[in-house]
Amino acid sequence: MKQGVKRKKFFYFLAAGTIVSAPLMWNEFVLPSLIGCFYLICIGVVSLIGQIVLTSAFTHENIIVVEVVRYIGIFFNIMWGLSYGVRQQVFYLSWVVH
Repeated sequence: MKQGVKRKKFFYFLAAGTIVSAPLMWNEFVLPSLIGCFYLICIGVVSLIGQIVLTSAFTHENIIVVEVVRYIGIFFNIMWGLSYGVRQQVFYLSWVVH
C-alpha cells in the first residue's frame, strides 16, 4: 500500500470522527481548565512516545515476543485500573450514561 493512500485513509478516519462527535457534544462541551489542558497535552505526548517505541519494537525485535509483551501490558492496565478504583473510574465516565 502506498504512503499517500495510508494518509488519505487516516484523514478520512479523523474527518469522520469529527463529524460524528461534533453533534454529540454540541450542547455539553466544556472547555478544559489550564491544568486540564496540560494533562491532555501530557497524555498526548506520552501516547505518541509509546506508539513510536512500539513501532520501533516491531521493527527491531521478534514480532511474537513484542505481541506477547503488548498483551501482558493490557493485563497490567486492567490491574492498574482496578487498583485505582472502579468506583472512581465510573464517576469519571458517568457522563456517558447521562
